[in-house]
Amino acid sequence: MATKQAKTALEIAREMTERFTHLNDEDLQALAEILARKEVKRGEIFITDGIICRDHIYVEKGLVRQYYYKNGHDVTEHFSSEGDVVMSIESLYAGVTNHLLAEALQELYPGIQFGFGPAIENGFFYDVMPKDGVVIKEGDLPAIEKKMQELAAKKEELVRREVSKADALLQFKADGQLYKCEHIDQDLEDGTISTYTQGAFTDLCRGPHLTNTGAIKAIKLTSVSAAFWRGDANREQMTRIYGI
Repeated sequence: MATKQAKTALEIAREMTERFTHLNDEDLQALAEILARKEVKRGEIFITDGIICRDHIYVEKGLVRQYYYKNGHDVTEHFSSEGDVVMSIESLYAGVTNHLLAEALQELYPGIQFGFGPAIENGFFYDVMPKDGVVIKEGDLPAIEKKMQELAAKKEELVRREVSKADALLQFKADGQLYKCEHIDQDLEDGTISTYTQGAFTDLCRGPHLTNTGAIKAIKLTSVSAAFWRGDANREQMTRIYGI
């Protein structure tokens, strides 16, 4: 039996970033050069809470358990397997909260388009494109937060699905999500695509995530700014909403 060949640093860098954004070859190579392999022992703790996306760990081989302490006992939150990216517990919360933001925006602003919505060091953001003539301002954030709180109270289950590229394109085209379709078409490959659904909202994401939205207790949207799609000044200017 042939031995499975280890992935190159460049391959790992691409898999780690493709769910957040699109990086050019030069940026991917720069990221690959700072990656370091580390072998950890069974039961070893190698990332702790309090760090939001400051450390990302790609699981090349094995299984990683993420847990928290409650009433003197550790409670398993999630298992990550080969090919997953492991972050801190805060990052799991941020990942769910940005999906919750998008779900609220979908209800409040019918026809809104969604770009990228990653967790970042100090929370998360989502780049969106409202329908023509609609502007989302900072004064609108309290109403969006209220809708997010209403949705969180429903304790909607987050359902993960592995989908083919063709099926992903069909789904997001049917939803009218042009930016998601571009991302799928240009950046993603078969065998690497997963979606998360809560309520009536579905998004592209590799996860991992908490199991339902009821775990989100504190919601705060902080600001609104402008951002070009894919960071390209020749592309459409989108609305970026930040939260923590």
